[in-house]
Amino acid sequence: MVVQLITALGPNDPDDGDEGRQQRGLAIAALTKIEQTRIGYKVPSQSNNGTYVVCVDAEPFCSCPDFEHRQEACKHVYAVQYTIEREAHEDGSTTVTETIQASQWHIYNDAQTHANRATHPQWA
Repeated sequence: MVVQLITALGPNDPDDGDEGRQQRGLAIAALTKIEQTRIGYKVPSQSNNGTYVVCVDAEPFCSCPDFEHRQEACKHVYAVQYTIEREAHEDGSTTVTETIQASQWHIYNDAQTHANRATHPQWA
């Protein structure tokens, strides 16, 4: 049996839709440090090829190829939205976000592999 690890969609992979982007965004928010800057948020690339700039104002924006192509929310936009929701406490408390080393992506990879096997048996 060959196990294929799917972390980010490549140019030849089928689009798994908005639900897939939301799931990957949640993983990014949970496993990485998202920094707020003067112009928006800095979200790390899953492939460790730098970062993307994300703004979540009235019209969300991301500098990644997926957003540039579709002009709709990508996993990075969802990651910022999840981070904002997580850190917005009604009682006024704050959340300390810690950096997780890139080696922790194996946790995300494992989760994606198991999820992909359940929803896409041909990938098992």
